[in-house]
Amino acid sequence: MSLLSSSRTLLSALLLLGPCDGPAPAATGQPMASAAASSTSVPGSAVPAAVSASTAAVSASTAAVSASADADRAKPPARCKVTGQGKTRYDGACTFRPEGSGGSFSVTPLDQPAMSGATVLTVSITSPGVAEVRGLTAAGINSRWGEARRSKADSACWEGSDFSVCAYAAAPGDARTAGTPKAVRQRHGESYWAVYTALGAGKETPEMKASIAALKGRGLELGVTFGVGSLGCDVGAAAALRKPDETLAVGVYFVTEAEARAFAASLTPKPVGVARIKAMCRG
Repeated sequence: MSLLSSSRTLLSALLLLGPCDGPAPAATGQPMASAAASSTSVPGSAVPAAVSASTAAVSASTAAVSASADADRAKPPARCKVTGQGKTRYDGACTFRPEGSGGSFSVTPLDQPAMSGATVLTVSITSPGVAEVRGLTAAGINSRWGEARRSKADSACWEGSDFSVCAYAAAPGDARTAGTPKAVRQRHGESYWAVYTALGAGKETPEMKASIAALKGRGLELGVTFGVGSLGCDVGAAAALRKPDETLAVGVYFVTEAEARAFAASLTPKPVGVARIKAMCRG
């Protein structure tokens, strides 16, 4: 036998024997990974199950957070008032959340993004009548406002050296509660929709006094979410109401026409009128 013939015979024998170890070659059309998986037990096969359990735990945690947020949204909002350096920084609807069972709580504004720079304010009770107040900013900075004491004049308020935080249950019919129009504080030069509830020659006329009292009864605050002033300070109001600029009026202000008209429809007696205005004469 020639050397070439011997080599061919040996090669044929090796091909017939196949590989000494490992799975047989995959059948035609079957991926190698599939074939290997079907014939070989891979160590650590419990890992996918652990990953699945971890994923399920994360999903459950996310669902719990979502449910908590939904529950907060479903609660009637509170009313919060925050002052700083003698000025009202926020007065409007807020979410109130108890923190533990010791009387601590946190509040989140609903009428605007922040209260004096804080998206969340936390009042943590440290001892009877004393609390530590902190504010969480939009940037995630948890700043210390300082120590505060419960107000003797208003138990819903906590007063610090140069600030105060008050949280009230929303009054029935409050114009800033969920699902109802939200009256807003006005800024000089900006446009709003105004609802005028009374006109008069002065604040002491019966119509003006009755209107002011009714709005306060709805949880609105004079000088913040409603005001008394001349129509001339609300550019466009005198023309819309067909009254002189010097006419005094009680006005409640909203961002949208829909909110203004919804609020007007809820009033008894009916308001004098609704107008798109530009707020002037504001500090």
